[in-house]
Amino acid sequence: MTASMYLVGTFGHDDNWTHFLPDMIIGGVGLGSLTAVNQAASLAFASQENAGMSSATFGTLRQVGMATGIAGLGAVFSHVAQNKAESGLAAIPESDESAASAR
Repeated sequence: MTASMYLVGTFGHDDNWTHFLPDMIIGGVGLGSLTAVNQAASLAFASQENAGMSSATFGTLRQVGMATGIAGLGAVFSHVAQNKAESGLAAIPESDESAASAR
């Protein structure tokens, strides 16, 4: 996953969408491997009677973790984007007058 994220970070403004193909393939293999190992670990310590509950708990917590992470990163991105947009608009000389008239 680290290699995949590193490769995604090397994207340049003149690259096309095919730049992401190796990144996504490496990321998919990494995530698939990690999920299989985690699922096996969750079942290794559960008794035969509790194997279904252990598997379901693992799946639920994985989904909740992903949803929480995406929501958190979305909030951070929104905050940073808003601050950059406000500072960029403040640098435009006419923006003070047009912002005042819009209010």
